[in-house]
Amino acid sequence: MSIAKVSVLDVMAPEVQAVILDLAGTDFKLRFASSNDRAELLDLVSDCDFLLIGPEPLTTELVERCGRVRLIQKWGVGVDKVDLDTARKMGVPVAIAAGSNAAP
Repeated sequence: MSIAKVSVLDVMAPEVQAVILDLAGTDFKLRFASSNDRAELLDLVSDCDFLLIGPEPLTTELVERCGRVRLIQKWGVGVDKVDLDTARKMGVPVAIAAGSNAAP
């Protein structure tokens, strides 16, 4: 079984990344964005299986670059900053994680 590649476009502190990496174990290879730099984001989406996004827009250009992505997952709610038409044309489902970013 191959390890799924997950690109996280939400820029996070190293401590938060460490917790997520620990929870993911060895089933996933996670790559985190270090900035919202266009070139970096294009590289991150180009070969991932799953895409996790935060509040930043997921533009047409980024969605079109997601050649093999199987799911776009948004932290929290709302998909108003995601190019849903392009995702739909590419057959990529877009999901939300309501409450995932809420404080306990």
